[in-house]
Amino acid sequence: RKGTADWNQIRWLKSELGIPVIGNGDVQVAQDAIDLKEQTNCDAVMIGRALTVRPWLMWQIGEKLGLPAPEGKTGRAPTTPEEEGREYYAFALNMHRKMQERFKPLLAQKKFLFFIRTSTAWLEFGHTLYAKVSKAKAPEEVEQMLHEFFASEQRMMSRTEWRV
Repeated sequence: RKGTADWNQIRWLKSELGIPVIGNGDVQVAQDAIDLKEQTNCDAVMIGRALTVRPWLMWQIGEKLGLPAPEGKTGRAPTTPEEEGREYYAFALNMHRKMQERFKPLLAQKKFLFFIRTSTAWLEFGHTLYAKVSKAKAPEEVEQMLHEFFASEQRMMSRTEWRV
């Protein structure tokens, strides 16, 4: 997780092997996935951390490839920093609620805090959200902190240098 991915190694591996090769590394935005596939001729692209932060990334990639919006979605994928900030808020709120339903309170809190710690590097002033959520004592407090943080427009950065 240090430095940058060397896509040349993926290209070389693909040229040397007669089996499918999956490319991975430094895919943070939709165009990265498309570029990785085109530049290396790999058979598929795997996305890790960026997809856990912005699951709508698949929608963005599909849109670039001319595919329809995913089931339950209409219009176009969020693309601006502000649109992605709103999408992150909706995703985080939904994730928090789902964790409350599926896990015991302490485990749900730990899992959600891990998600916030590892994902807010993509948010402007995300460290502020993490600091607030880490002090919450109850699920209701977490939701209130999310509402307050996202009450003002929040922007999501397309890339981060933070390596977790």
